[in-house]
Amino acid sequence: MEASQAGKCTRCMAWMLNIKYLDTDKQAGDSLKASENEILNRGQPARVSCRRLLHAFAKLFFPYFTDRRTRVKASLLLLCVCGLTYLEVQNSVASAAAMRPLMNSLTAKDVDGFWRAFQHTVWVHARLLPIAFLHAAVVMVLILDWRKYLTTRVLDMYANKGQGYYRLSVQYGNIDNPDQRIAQDIGSFTHSSLNLVTTLCKDILKIAANSVALYEISGTLFWILLGSAVIFGVVSILFASPLMRLQRRILAVEGTLRYVLVRLREHAESVAFFRGYAFENEICKKVLDHAIWVSYKRNFVAALYIITTVISKIALDMLPIVIVGPMYLAGETSFGTIQMAQTLFHNMMQGLLDLGTQFTQIANMGAEAVRVQEIWDALVHIEATDAKKHQPSSSESDSGASTSIDDLENADVISDDDTAEELDLRDLEPSLTEVRLKLQGVTILPPLGQEPLIQNLSLSLLEGQSMLIEGTSGSGKSSLLRAIGGLWTRGSGVIERTKLDRCLFIPQTPYLCLGSLRDNILYPGAESTSEVGDDKVIEALKALGIDHLAERHGLHKELDFEKILSGAREAEDQRLPLAPAETGTGAFGRGATSALDEENERTVYELVKQQCGSYVSVGHRPSLVAMHSLRLRLDRPKGQSYCRGNLTRTRSFEPSPRTAEVSL
Repeated sequence: MEASQAGKCTRCMAWMLNIKYLDTDKQAGDSLKASENEILNRGQPARVSCRRLLHAFAKLFFPYFTDRRTRVKASLLLLCVCGLTYLEVQNSVASAAAMRPLMNSLTAKDVDGFWRAFQHTVWVHARLLPIAFLHAAVVMVLILDWRKYLTTRVLDMYANKGQGYYRLSVQYGNIDNPDQRIAQDIGSFTHSSLNLVTTLCKDILKIAANSVALYEISGTLFWILLGSAVIFGVVSILFASPLMRLQRRILAVEGTLRYVLVRLREHAESVAFFRGYAFENEICKKVLDHAIWVSYKRNFVAALYIITTVISKIALDMLPIVIVGPMYLAGETSFGTIQMAQTLFHNMMQGLLDLGTQFTQIANMGAEAVRVQEIWDALVHIEATDAKKHQPSSSESDSGASTSIDDLENADVISDDDTAEELDLRDLEPSLTEVRLKLQGVTILPPLGQEPLIQNLSLSLLEGQSMLIEGTSGSGKSSLLRAIGGLWTRGSGVIERTKLDRCLFIPQTPYLCLGSLRDNILYPGAESTSEVGDDKVIEALKALGIDHLAERHGLHKELDFEKILSGAREAEDQRLPLAPAETGTGAFGRGATSALDEENERTVYELVKQQCGSYVSVGHRPSLVAMHSLRLRLDRPKGQSYCRGNLTRTRSFEPSPRTAEVSL
């Protein structure tokens, strides 16, 4: 049920949507096999070039380090990380150098020299501890702060006035599992990418610092190691692309597995009634098998890469002794130099191997970066498109979540409806006109597709009038209300309706927020609701006959009422969303009447009539006709895919004087 809302002093209209949870405006799905294939192929990633990967990383990296609110803190943290990384590398070189006098004193049997060298070596290693601790702490702070920034920016674009969370689902079908991308992928991306950058910097510095000292001992050893590193790097690059693509596929399939399990949990009662456990079990296992198969493929490629790394390490481990050993036997160098060369070579080789193994991390980070960038670009495009239509307020323009028009040009993800003509939505001021809803030549297109659902519809609804929308399944009844509410904007024509801040649109399935009983009654918590006292809330509950909920749970205790009232007696979960009208702050009709009997349904409409000057309903019950003054019938002309409307009058509906005394 959907309802529009009157203000505290100004009556408006309520649209009440009485439809099934499943969207009947969409065509039925294909065969079961096609559906299963579609589930398994959710989020199938395309091949991504290195340029695309770097572009995705840069797009997510620079906003945090250039935003005026975070750039100072981010820059200081990054400088600290770089400085501590440099100190770590320098200390590793000093550790290698400290081994030479220690080993020389051993071969010379110099007791005093040995203990002096030993103390120096212990000191060199000991000073590494605070450096490593500070490095890990600063990196952790930087990762968490970067994640908070990115997640906050995405949430500001996802759950905002432009309703990105809704438009993302209907306009960007290729963006799978947005919840996973926001809650998990952003955190994984910031963690893996920053660790990757710091590790790469450390490895490069380690290679540079150790190579200088190693070159002084043996130029031959240095060039052999450098050539081996180049070959190893080329081999690593060959493994990077398939690893990254398979990792993206794993993330998508695992997200699909969670999606299937969440659907089973949300529709547990329906599945139980149908006894569909076998079907659901089969679907879950198919997705699981697919996830395991993709993981096998990735692990096979990773295993080949690990084998290459191990062979390279074994082959190169003996090089220092083979090259520097003859120099010692010829008396050209000391025994400690062999140990120093071995340590320097090991450090440099470790840096080269780490640099190569980072390609596995690059694959993981690349998969996460691309997934985060896709939802980032989609939300930026949605917000920037809205910014073209509406001049942002000063408060919004100062917000970090605001998006400039330039962002629209940089967005890589574009929805399928960018080139479509859009409906002209206009606000009406109730104090200046008696018109509450006016449609002029309205043609409605679905978010995806070019076939119109409704064509050339015109009508007017005045103060005090009410309208019932009827039609067969798929005729566009709910689509019309979505267009009036601004959820669907593709089409042509003019829609004039009461300002949205005075309207309320409610689906049949009641929505109960995660909060207190008072929060649910005053949802979504406009500023004016803060003036509503608890006594007013109690009166609203009494009018609906559910004041026992306040006695049982209190008004301010935060609970999951969707679970508490699920399957409750006397449709408590259906009646609770109807309470806002009784508080004097909003329209009556946030719940649905399809689950109520006809007597209680009439009581609901009587209260709606009292609280709202005008309202629009969608329904099929014959008893609803008597509760509306107008009747809009949507029918599909023969041979056409769209529907046309036929508006007729019914008898007036007057609320019963006993309304306030009747409880549901």
